[in-house]
Amino acid sequence: MVKLVHALDFPRSEVYYDVIKKMNFKVTYTLRAKRVERWICAVKRDILDAAKIKVVGFDCEFTDPREGRANQCAAVLQLSVAQETLVFHIVHADEVPQLLIDFLADKNIRFCGAAIHNDVNMLHTYGIIGIPSAINLHQILRNPVPNKQTLGFYYLENHYIGTGLEQKKFNK
Repeated sequence: MVKLVHALDFPRSEVYYDVIKKMNFKVTYTLRAKRVERWICAVKRDILDAAKIKVVGFDCEFTDPREGRANQCAAVLQLSVAQETLVFHIVHADEVPQLLIDFLADKNIRFCGAAIHNDVNMLHTYGIIGIPSAINLHQILRNPVPNKQTLGFYYLENHYIGTGLEQKKFNK
């Protein structure tokens, strides 16, 4: 993955570009509310406004409950539209922008994720109370791994799209 930009005005934001099997991906990683707002405005203008069906991939990673936090919460919010992906490290963000809260509340946009309702609940800490058009892919897609009840995006993507992704294991 090649870093495109290290934003000077937002030193804790970075934009990466990657090509996987002739597919171009742009990943924006940030802790800054202003960068989140720019990403939302760009994907709405460039992609979603023209789309008949507006779909955004949605996922959260949570804080580790073993780290002494009283309540587990969302640590990272990931949103994907076409080849554009936002990785918002929300747990260390300078603030949660109102534009993000409004974007997630937009009933015209379908937010799709694996076990998405767990992710939505973990965002309550940040004032994101609900996502009215959240779609849990587990309820509409057949489980390709019968002996595993809760499947993440890796399993669903590998089965339905054939991406061949491997989930990385982190040692503690």
